[in-house]
Amino acid sequence: MHTLDLATTEKLLQNAGGFRFDCTACGNCCHGPGLVWFSVEELNNIYDYLELHKTARSALQAILIQGWQNGLAYHSAQEHCHFLNASGRCQIYPVRPLQCRTFPFWSSNFASPYALGELQKNCPGCNDPQARQYTALAIVRRCNQTTRQFHHNQDRSDKAHDL
Repeated sequence: MHTLDLATTEKLLQNAGGFRFDCTACGNCCHGPGLVWFSVEELNNIYDYLELHKTARSALQAILIQGWQNGLAYHSAQEHCHFLNASGRCQIYPVRPLQCRTFPFWSSNFASPYALGELQKNCPGCNDPQARQYTALAIVRRCNQTTRQFHHNQDRSDKAHDL
């Protein structure tokens, strides 16, 4: 399990000039290559939210899910997430998976100066002077909570994936 420690995160933020974030709902985090992970419960919540009957659920799952690892389904987003509508808004926002709900508070985004720099470069919600300022302690707590929850959703902790 990749968790953050306070001293390293404090140093990272000091060198980066701090960290600010407020979601702008721009959808940038929903674009580009990458995997989106879903627990069975999250998939069922999505199906229920979209009011899909059994046949429609199976059809969506055939399109959405490329595979399963460690009890989690994954969707390989090549250009953008399957659930973005034409105006770039999330069609399942109230029931989006943990990975989406917790962005950008993933340990991988604060693992190195390069990772943080890429986040700040690609996310307009980062470092806006009006955005909420996060302390190193708040970031460590949120990222480590995300990691614990993500690992809890997986079958085997010895082979757990990280965000």
